[in-house]
Amino acid sequence: MRKSLGSLFVTASILAASCAPSSEPASDASPVDLSAEEEAARAVVNMWEQMWLEEDIALFDAAFSHDEDMVIFGTDAAEYWVGYDSARESLAFQLDVFEDTESDVRNQVVKVHESGEVAWFTEMMDLEVTSGEDRAELTVWFSGVLEKRNDGWKIVQFHASVPVAGQAVVY
Repeated sequence: MRKSLGSLFVTASILAASCAPSSEPASDASPVDLSAEEEAARAVVNMWEQMWLEEDIALFDAAFSHDEDMVIFGTDAAEYWVGYDSARESLAFQLDVFEDTESDVRNQVVKVHESGEVAWFTEMMDLEVTSGEDRAELTVWFSGVLEKRNDGWKIVQFHASVPVAGQAVVY
């Protein structure tokens, strides 16, 4: 019994030591310059606003991933797109219809994970746009996720919403 307990103790000690955090870095990779990565990710996020102001779908092409599983939630019930192609088609149509777009972004937050490979953002945009004879003024909230790819930061998930006045459900 003593031998069994002794063997168990030695085995447990070896396992515990092998699981202990190392004081050495896991790899020889260079540290990530999070400020530079945040600036680069923010520039991609800002392409979204510029796309509307300049009515330039090429900015969508540059900012968003061209993946088949990229997801965008828009503000209208029908605006749920999976895949780059379907989202691009709808947004190109909107850019053709909308005129005289003005916007002001506020409360923008861009955060880069310490790995330097993933980022997320939130922002609020006060937007004015003309569609046909109608001029709309609204506030839109945006959030999304970016991945760092070989060709730079790309938005892989995006969500837009228009807040309701008051509460949707009283609590």
